[in-house]
Amino acid sequence: MLTDRYGLALSTTSGDARDAYVKATDLALTFYPGALEAYDRAVAADPGFAMAHASKTQVLIRQGDVAAARASLAAAKEVVAGTSERETSHIGLVELVFAGRTDDALNRLARAIKRKPPFPAAFHEYGYLLHSLNRTDEAIDVIKAGMEAAPWMPDLPLLLGWIFHARNDGGSARTAFARALGVAPNHGDALYGIGLVLMDAGEFAPASEFFQRALLSDPSDQQSRLYLGACLLELGQTGAASACLRQVTRGGASFYGKALKVLSSSSRGRFWLRPSGLARFFRGEQS
Repeated sequence: MLTDRYGLALSTTSGDARDAYVKATDLALTFYPGALEAYDRAVAADPGFAMAHASKTQVLIRQGDVAAARASLAAAKEVVAGTSERETSHIGLVELVFAGRTDDALNRLARAIKRKPPFPAAFHEYGYLLHSLNRTDEAIDVIKAGMEAAPWMPDLPLLLGWIFHARNDGGSARTAFARALGVAPNHGDALYGIGLVLMDAGEFAPASEFFQRALLSDPSDQQSRLYLGACLLELGQTGAASACLRQVTRGGASFYGKALKVLSSSSRGRFWLRPSGLARFFRGEQS
């Protein structure tokens, strides 16, 4: 039986669906872009994968797309029969959040984190929901309790790092990301997180090293490649920076805009009066 990142059983027999689901969940819980697209890949690989439908619903709720969230939740409920108790409970939790019954959802999660043996995913979900409701101090307390209950799980300090980063507390964020790396030395999201904190502090050389390590962990990580290009640009390595940014633009229109922002905001960047000049640059032509 296939399992998620926590070793919990999933109601799919498709390896492609499982891999896309795990990737999507990583993206959703660490504030990366692209989670919705990854859940779509999971559903396409296995239309009967209830957890993928439910988790996609959570992303749509956060994006405020009520109609799409309703349709996705309905799809999850249509295929929930035969899933595990844990999966059924998760879909019920998503239904509570969609209905605006957040207090009921929080109460359910509060009971879940008291299970013996510990259920680490519940701490993660509880902390994330509290944070999304701007109850950040409570979220931090829940996640820290989860870290004590499941010190082997990197996703909890990783989420804590993102919460601290959102509060502009770079020092605490770096400490949390470092703890995640201590548990999982090649965890791409933790490497990216430390790189981002260092870049925010203007420490471009060490930041670039962490982004490079993140890319070794996941060569498809366009966000790390984007910021690696930004760091290299600030370090005066314009050739390598340009190569990174050109590769990033192949990730789609959204990344094209992000690469343009990096170029235009850097003191060592470039700007164009004509769109044709920018297009030639991203194609690697002389402008």
